[in-house]
Amino acid sequence: MEPVLRLRRFLEQPPPASAQTAERCDFCAVPLDREHRHIVDIESRRLICACRACWLLFTNPASAGGRYRSVGDRRERVEEEFDWNELAMPTGIAFFIRSSKMDRVAGFYPSPGGATESGLSFEVQQPVFRKLEADVEALLVYKRREQTECWIVPVDACYELVGRIRRCWHGFDGGPETRNAIEGFFETLREPGNGPWQI
Repeated sequence: MEPVLRLRRFLEQPPPASAQTAERCDFCAVPLDREHRHIVDIESRRLICACRACWLLFTNPASAGGRYRSVGDRRERVEEEFDWNELAMPTGIAFFIRSSKMDRVAGFYPSPGGATESGLSFEVQQPVFRKLEADVEALLVYKRREQTECWIVPVDACYELVGRIRRCWHGFDGGPETRNAIEGFFETLREPGNGPWQI
């Protein structure tokens, strides 16, 4: 009888592909909509997908000893003067996150391999960095020939941008598809009411 039971599993229909790939809350495992929230694990510096109930739980910074922080949705254009050469970033796009754990600002730039962290440390006392909510917001800077565009955005928005760049990168400089993806992202950023960001 046991061999028959072992064979039976091969006859059973597998679950539909949609059920196999459905995203779930990393805390309570309930299925998630495509538009869902994120939480930052401050110790590992990673984003966690969350349902609304779990996301609300960690809007209180004292929850779980402060290890987890819910990512908000603030989008605010910042009128700041930047010396791009001083930032020493090898690309025209970079984002900066203020860490509460290490009391420093880390700089990242998108690349075909994902978000690459700069080896430089940035002055945490600069007024523009003090505007950021530590760990969950980033300063996103986009340098074009004619202007520099700066935004305070949720960290998941920056990783959404990184994901778009990775998906369409071709050749040495990314190619026109990557440039169009970047421009499309910033157009979306300027539109009111967008979010949460997807990764």
